[in-house]
Amino acid sequence: MAVFEEWVSELVPTYVEFAAAPGTVEEKVRYYLKSAAEVLADSEDLLPVHIEFSLQAFRDDSIRERFKELFAEIRSSLMAIVREGVESGTFRDDLNAAHLASLVIAAYDGLALQWAADPEAVDWQGLSATFAEVLLEGLRKR
Repeated sequence: MAVFEEWVSELVPTYVEFAAAPGTVEEKVRYYLKSAAEVLADSEDLLPVHIEFSLQAFRDDSIRERFKELFAEIRSSLMAIVREGVESGTFRDDLNAAHLASLVIAAYDGLALQWAADPEAVDWQGLSATFAEVLLEGLRKR
């Protein structure tokens, strides 16, 4: 738990910083996704701990609560970017920012699982660049 808490204490402020990056909202999305991939790539030695704690969240209320807090903070940072995009007229206004943020978190957690099974198959930077372009295409106001 101490190792996990140390990692999380560094992780959450990082995601808040990603959302506060300068630039257009599209640049922020690209930067956020690229930076999230870099964090995971740089933390590959801790990904097994993350995966193990994810499983323990089903059995342990304190771990589940910690994940709930972690996901809420990360979702909040992503939601801020989506709201900024809607307010600026760049992104569609029919978006559910909370749902979108949850999907982004799920994508990276899924990539961590894929990395656990086959590290060679996960090109963090290539996948994040593709993800950014696909995501932005769906977000843009038509």
